Amino acid sequence: MGRIACCALVVLAGCYTSTAPAPPPPPPYEAPPPADPPVHVAPSGGFAQAPPGGSPVAQTPPASLPTTGPECVKDCPNTAPLYPTEDCRDGIHTGGRGPCVRFANGCNWSGLVCPAASPRVTCKPTDCDLPIPSQWLCPDGKSIGSFTCVASDRGTCGATYQACPFTPKVVKPPPAPPPQPKRACNPLPSDRELATWPVGEWCGFGGGPAQPDTTIVKQLKDGTQIIEQLGHCRRVRQVSCHTKCLPPDARIATPSGDVAIRDVRIGTEIWTRDTNGRRVATRVELVNSVEITGEHHVARLELADGRTLTVSPQHPALDGLVQDFRVGDAYDGSSIVKLDFLRYTGARTYDLRPAGASGIYWADDIPLRSTLD
Repeated sequence: MGRIACCALVVLAGCYTSTAPAPPPPPPYEAPPPADPPVHVAPSGGFAQAPPGGSPVAQTPPASLPTTGPECVKDCPNTAPLYPTEDCRDGIHTGGRGPCVRFANGCNWSGLVCPAASPRVTCKPTDCDLPIPSQWLCPDGKSIGSFTCVASDRGTCGATYQACPFTPKVVKPPPAPPPQPKRACNPLPSDRELATWPVGEWCGFGGGPAQPDTTIVKQLKDGTQIIEQLGHCRRVRQVSCHTKCLPPDARIATPSGDVAIRDVRIGTEIWTRDTNGRRVATRVELVNSVEITGEHHVARLELADGRTLTVSPQHPALDGLVQDFRVGDAYDGSSIVKLDFLRYTGARTYDLRPAGASGIYWADDIPLRSTLD
């Protein structure tokens, strides 16, 4: 019995060794490639680099291609698919999860495939769900970005992506600074010659209308100054300026009727208000007029009873300054219904000071206080 069992064992062993195939050679990679990502977890089509042999040939003339690719910026789902990204065997493409692109039914994350070295199936564009557009003209104006439906190394169809060549952003250098203007006061003549120049008036910095492009170049012994202003070299004397003034046609209330402020003189009789609030006659004790040499703005206000006034915003009102007014504020028994600020185009502004403690007078039938202290 033992001899029969031994023979049977020998026969079985011989049958096994005579029919078993030789073991396969080791694969070139440590592990088989992972399966293709699910094509419709995110709509198929996705990003990969150029296929072997270079860029796919575009069938559409570049002139008819859109200039914007299908990448989505804002409308992507909050959670990307979990399938990982893999390097394909060809060393060129990338499979797995891809960026978010626009499909026919909206934006979604793409899935990538590895193209087969020896395709087992033939894939047409309609065999893949390609993003929209599937081809476009790159920023360089000659390259074409595209999604191509190819056979994968698993025997299925999927999309690869031909990216546009990287174009670094060209940063334009800042424009060259403008050339320095020629200085009108350089060189200056001698002080002896400067003393013969005519003397004009200047409000100086911090007072009067805005001084355009003005530089003090030299202080002379007689108190005058040489200034450079708007490309001109001038000799001036600094004066006390009052920008909180009125235009020349503002009408001043007098016992004899309204008079334009440009025609008011020292001694002219006008209406004022005494300390008891009564309207009384008094004499003008000071007048002033300033030439506008720069930009100046005025306020134009309108009261509900129809009275209107144009005056500098910093002119004193009965309480506060004109620039503090707001539409709807009560003023002199009425209310303000309109208030605008306009550029002043006149050549001069005017003001006056009535005798008396209040300094109040009426311009265009609206009471104001004088700016002349």
